[in-house]
Amino acid sequence: MSSFSDYEIMRHRIPLYINGSLTESARREFEREIWRNRALGREYRDFLAIEAAFRSMERQAFPDPDAAIESIMARARKSAALAARHRWERRRVRNALCGPRVAWTLLVIGLLVLVLLLVR
Repeated sequence: MSSFSDYEIMRHRIPLYINGSLTESARREFEREIWRNRALGREYRDFLAIEAAFRSMERQAFPDPDAAIESIMARARKSAALAARHRWERRRVRNALCGPRVAWTLLVIGLLVLVLLLVR
């Protein structure tokens, strides 16, 4: 499989392979190609992960759409709270390192070094 179009053909066969819709010869050819082509193998594993996620979603039956929306909103609020906390921590570190105290401290240390060098 040297051309881009052959790769695309195999790539489009991934869902058919997962569903078991390929003929025996096409299945064998696809399996050989997965081992030869790393990119195709990576896409195949990605498709498997997506399929597993969809299957788990199918098993989770929300009683109603409001419960689904509430679940999504709870995750979003949790994510937003974490993001706000990280922003606050970054701001705190930036203020501690870039604040006037640090600048004045560095200035005093520089002046002390200068005075010590001039005294010698």
